[in-house]
Amino acid sequence: MAAVSRRRWIGSSDINMKTHRNTGLAALVVFVISFFLPAFEGMSGFASFAFCWDTLLGHEPTGNVRILSGGWFYYSGFVMSNILFVGLVAALFLTKKIGRLRSVFSLVCFLQALSWLVLFAISGKPSQITAIKVGYYVWLIAYGLLVTAYPWKRMSNQGAATNPAAASGLQSSRPAGRISRQGGIGLLGYYGARRVDNGWSSGGE
Repeated sequence: MAAVSRRRWIGSSDINMKTHRNTGLAALVVFVISFFLPAFEGMSGFASFAFCWDTLLGHEPTGNVRILSGGWFYYSGFVMSNILFVGLVAALFLTKKIGRLRSVFSLVCFLQALSWLVLFAISGKPSQITAIKVGYYVWLIAYGLLVTAYPWKRMSNQGAATNPAAASGLQSSRPAGRISRQGGIGLLGYYGARRVDNGWSSGGE
């Protein structure tokens, strides 16, 4: 039973490890693709990022977004979320332990990306909703994949933490079983030999 239990644990741990890596890789691929697609009105993902970057640097691309204003913080948030996205994906592959803080960051980045759609939906103008193009939705999916990758990473870490105890328990139980079986066979052989030597067998009697 211990061997079966250990094999099941190893299988589930491998699945968790592969899942968070595959999800993180898929998030990165989708993220990159989104920059080549139309995102908003006539702008691609790259153009939208450049707009937010210029806003962050205070270039005022629209002429009415000033540094430290509400609009400046909002558009600068998209720059920060894109930079954090790359760092958070890298952390999935380069670090063994994932704290809750990174999971929170991934969720915050997702909510920042989602806010653009929410604001346009609240406005109630269909023309503004249609201005959002497929690239934005692909970009949003990438953040959603990143958010789901981190719970799988934590599950993989939790399983790895409990594996040494399970493995040591299995290793300690197996030799004991083997010794007891070998000892039993040895005792049977010993007493069987004595019965023959001393005439205890049925033929000797």
